[in-house]
Amino acid sequence: MADTLRVKTEKLPTGGVVATVLLENVTDFDLTPLGGDLRDSMTTGGGKIAVDMSQVIILGSAGLGLLLNLRKEAVNQKGKFIIFGLSDDLMGVMKATKLNTLLTITKDRKSALAALD
Repeated sequence: MADTLRVKTEKLPTGGVVATVLLENVTDFDLTPLGGDLRDSMTTGGGKIAVDMSQVIILGSAGLGLLLNLRKEAVNQKGKFIIFGLSDDLMGVMKATKLNTLLTITKDRKSALAALD
């Protein structure tokens, strides 16, 4: 598990990881390497990952698709995929697209860690 320019990973003593997305603008160009970094983090956490999106300002539709794919992979590993730290604008996008009903989204790190256990 190595930190990258896109993701900082913190292994939790209780199992699982917190992966902080370091990009403000997640573009289509970033999706493949970002997805690989988050998958590596999820593997390190045994399928249990909380993704800190607090630094992300812009996330396109392909980025939303990436989040759905990562959730599916976590479920297939009998793990958990939690997102936290979304800006009000990104949370509005999640609600408008109804992704908030498919993804587990919490407001902050404390809530995400509780949901991860």
